[in-house]
Amino acid sequence: MFDHHQSAFLTPEDAEHFRQDTSGKKLYDPSYKSCTLFISEVARDKFGFEAPDLAQLVHWANIIDGAQYTDASQPWSWVRRL
Repeated sequence: MFDHHQSAFLTPEDAEHFRQDTSGKKLYDPSYKSCTLFISEVARDKFGFEAPDLAQLVHWANIIDGAQYTDASQPWSWVRRL
């Protein structure tokens, strides 16, 4: 499980369940704007997996998921290239 949303834990019990988990399979980091970038960096750092052919997708997913556009037309510039 990967999550980056501030709202990941709906109840205090949910947050406590996460803190008590020792499986290493539940990852949470609210500093990320996008799960795509979070997953990509964990895969690289923890498992040595990189997919350079997906770098542009990860880049744009981070911008779109995090609503980090320079202006409203920016995401469409990528879509038009498809």
